[in-house]
Amino acid sequence: MRIRRTHWLVLDYVVAAVCALIIFGTLFHGVALSRLPVTGWHARAWLPPLVAVCLSIPVAIRRREPVLALAMILAACAWVLVLRGELTRGPVLPLAIVL
Repeated sequence: MRIRRTHWLVLDYVVAAVCALIIFGTLFHGVALSRLPVTGWHARAWLPPLVAVCLSIPVAIRRREPVLALAMILAACAWVLVLRGELTRGPVLPLAIVL
């Protein structure tokens, strides 16, 4: 029995959600959150979840649009570096999954 296309899509979305949780937990845990250069509009409250979601979206679309997913994850990793983050296990996990 073959796995249906919808099951693959659901699996991709679940993996993307797990990646978002891992990224949020590893990238913005403790001291890294206080080093964010953005201070306006309560950025410390909304920026970490936004970056985690932006890093995990390419994992969800990697089967349908592989080149777009690679471009998005590279741009998101560059955005993490601009925000003075570190490319640790968090951002590297979706990059490895997309590659």
